[in-house]
Amino acid sequence: MHKIQNRMNQELLDWCLLQASEFAIIIGAKRYLKKAARLIADGANAEVLEDYEKKNLMHLAARYGTPDMVPLFVKAGCDVNGRNINDWTPISTAIMAHRPDMARAFVAAGTDLEKQVVMLWTALHVAVYHGTPEIVKIVAEAGGNEQARDYRGDTPLKLAERHKKSASAAYLRNSGPALAV
Repeated sequence: MHKIQNRMNQELLDWCLLQASEFAIIIGAKRYLKKAARLIADGANAEVLEDYEKKNLMHLAARYGTPDMVPLFVKAGCDVNGRNINDWTPISTAIMAHRPDMARAFVAAGTDLEKQVVMLWTALHVAVYHGTPEIVKIVAEAGGNEQARDYRGDTPLKLAERHKKSASAAYLRNSGPALAV
């Protein structure tokens, strides 16, 4: 009887977690992510979201969450490098949402900065194109590969120059050894 009750509790927590996450997507409300974090702290299975458009809690946290959620979700089994249905990683989502606090949290959690996403962009390419100069600095200083090339053969510096991201281009030009263009 005790095992059945535990399983029912787990299923209820999983269902509540899924509902909380759906509301976060629809409404964008931080309170639902906080509820999900509480449920995970109580033992809910974070991977239940893999069935929902492969959008795990990391992507929700990247856009709507707080940095303290990242290690909690990693501990619960969420993949810090997991891709969503659009092939973006959580750090890419944080960058596109202009969330330097979350970019730092993903770097601290061990995100793979070399993982290529859409257009064979690394996190540094995404930061140059979608992010802010502050986020470019965070990713570059964390080891983002300034020599990585996208599907056109562009390095992050070349991408910054092509799209007139002058502050990011200036930072990359001055941030270390000579860069390939």
